[in-house]
Amino acid sequence: IDILKVWDINRELFLQDIPSNSFSPVTCLTSDQSEGESLIVAGYGDGSVHLYDCRVNTKYCQVAAFSEHKRSIVNIAMPQMLNKQIISGSSHGDIKFWDVRNSKSVKNLSSDKKGENQMSAFAIHQYAPLLALGQDQKIKVINFNGDQLSLIRYHDGFLGQRIGPISAIDFHPYRVILGAGATDSIVSIYSH
Repeated sequence: IDILKVWDINRELFLQDIPSNSFSPVTCLTSDQSEGESLIVAGYGDGSVHLYDCRVNTKYCQVAAFSEHKRSIVNIAMPQMLNKQIISGSSHGDIKFWDVRNSKSVKNLSSDKKGENQMSAFAIHQYAPLLALGQDQKIKVINFNGDQLSLIRYHDGFLGQRIGPISAIDFHPYRVILGAGATDSIVSIYSH
């Protein structure tokens, strides 16, 4: 069984080992960014999402496990604007909103209704209700209701911007600015 190691990066001090209780690899991690909070959320290769509370004894610190995703978790977050909710996105293209007090997701979104459901990158804004999904050579920006707000895609021609297959995307912590990296080694910045 794998172990998650918890460190205090301000003091450069090891705090504890947490058993992951999973045979699948960890694909992403996040924590509650609120002051004094001790929640850690891990996404796994088998599609499960585990919630850990570092204040509880190491043996019992896994306080919840969610297993509605069918494929590997691409990214996971606990946005500041949502009170104790988790958002996760899987490589299958499904996005789930979880309340830490429930065992089932409270909202489900699909990245594409046309069957193109492979998601290679996923980002969640911490303060604005925005999600960004990287699929092949396009980036889709949607709100928490699933409404598409913007589509950034490959443009052919002499003056068109070229986008390679998206491998990483992330929002600026406070502004509505999106950074995207592609497998062709090009990084692009987009703003509203």
